[in-house]
Amino acid sequence: MTKHQLSIAIVGTGNFATNLEALCRHYGLPTRFFVDEFRQSPFLDLAVYKVSQLSQAHISSVSKFLLAISHPEHQQAAYQRLRQQGIAAQQIMRIADDPGLQILQLLFGEYQQQAVAKLCSSDSGQLEDVEKHFLEPQWQQVLTTLKPNKANIGLAYYGRGGGFRRHISPLIPHLEHQYNLLSFSDETMNQAEEAKRHLYMSSFSACQQHWLDLVISAHVFACAPKSVPRVSFSHVIYDFNLTGDYHAARIGEPDTHYLFASSKACFEWYRRLIEKHQLRNRLCIIPGGYLQLDRNIELAQAYQGQQDSILYAPTLALADYPHRDLASSMEHAVAIVKALLEAFPQMRIIVRPHPSDLRLYQLNRKDQISQAFERLMQYCEQQSNCFIDDNATNYMDSYNRSAVLVSDTSSTAFTYAFTTQRPVVFFSAKESQLQQQLAKQLKFIQDREQLGQVVESIPQLQQVVASMLGSPLITEQINAFRRQTIFNPGTAAQYFSDNLSYILNQQRHPDWLYINWSDDD
Repeated sequence: MTKHQLSIAIVGTGNFATNLEALCRHYGLPTRFFVDEFRQSPFLDLAVYKVSQLSQAHISSVSKFLLAISHPEHQQAAYQRLRQQGIAAQQIMRIADDPGLQILQLLFGEYQQQAVAKLCSSDSGQLEDVEKHFLEPQWQQVLTTLKPNKANIGLAYYGRGGGFRRHISPLIPHLEHQYNLLSFSDETMNQAEEAKRHLYMSSFSACQQHWLDLVISAHVFACAPKSVPRVSFSHVIYDFNLTGDYHAARIGEPDTHYLFASSKACFEWYRRLIEKHQLRNRLCIIPGGYLQLDRNIELAQAYQGQQDSILYAPTLALADYPHRDLASSMEHAVAIVKALLEAFPQMRIIVRPHPSDLRLYQLNRKDQISQAFERLMQYCEQQSNCFIDDNATNYMDSYNRSAVLVSDTSSTAFTYAFTTQRPVVFFSAKESQLQQQLAKQLKFIQDREQLGQVVESIPQLQQVVASMLGSPLITEQINAFRRQTIFNPGTAAQYFSDNLSYILNQQRHPDWLYINWSDDD
């Protein structure tokens, strides 16, 4: 098979497989068919076969079978079925989870057809083989620069779209002189956010770096060896998080895990989650603060320009998570933007999609879940007074220019209000169901009207936005609420730096909540 005939088959037909197909197609690696034991109809306009239906002709027509199944047991069972069908081990590659797509996209983007050919070659049995082929020389070069008398601290920038980087990058000037500070990422970075030592590396490979003394991340993705202490900074300013089971499993992975809580609501959410799932590793919840907010407030106070816009920033839509139909406003997005354009012709309408959604949309996903997002993007592009903010890592231009935010359950609602002290209108078409199913367990739902008002229809949206524009009372209310909610406002990075010795020396801090630590710890 020549390099011009390279193609793949994807095992699995879920959201993960959809993203993998779009990524490979974007970089010129077509999928010939899917393999799934339960689906009986075509998927993404391609044929779907059970493993038992694969003939030798099917097998020889593709370069690689890529397993797009996240659940370890199901993935192993699929692998065994492929092997029993006579498919060679070197023709099968596991793409274990979404972070696998991240490093694959980096490699495809940087090395183009060289990376495609390496992925499909018979000497690449694992994705890590492809990664090391291209990136390991840089790793070795950087590691030679470490000072032996300094602790090795890693900043783990993992998470699609770059949206999490600025939750921990303000630590760099506080740490880089006293420690061997390195940053890790599986996406191309803005150099201003990198430490002086930066490694492009998958989260899987980061889990093999046993020379690290501490890893700091803005997500709970596995990104360090189990024995290396972790500090996870909350990238959510409050407590709206519908993937509690997912988070609990990953919070429980490191032997020692510190959770840097942004707010009182976030602190309590962590505590309840740990208790509910009966986690047994050593855990510590730190009343820390929100580094991103501290920087935001500085930029907002320095802004001297106009407030001539209304910002619409919906929550994550192109992912499978519990209660998405209640949480996301994407099905109503075009109607929302159209209503704002009609009611406020003197205002610019800025649409800021979730960074992860935008990244997936740019890969031209074909599935049904993407259609509402695609309609929104196409509608905005046709309107002269509608602007799409596609800056994945910096939203302050949109924050500063807007007089009011329209959102749903995105945590950007609280970040926006606490940054600008301007109101938020929460669009919630299924508010009664949201209240019944989520209000008791999430302060986010209970406290929304501390920041603005909840609306359930398009006419109500227009009316409330009009009343919110320029309201001084809501500004005072938001300011007071921010003061009583956020830990260490304005000084979160300094607070972490001042108290880092408690973590590195594993000593107890009098103000932190320790869980599952023995009396000797």
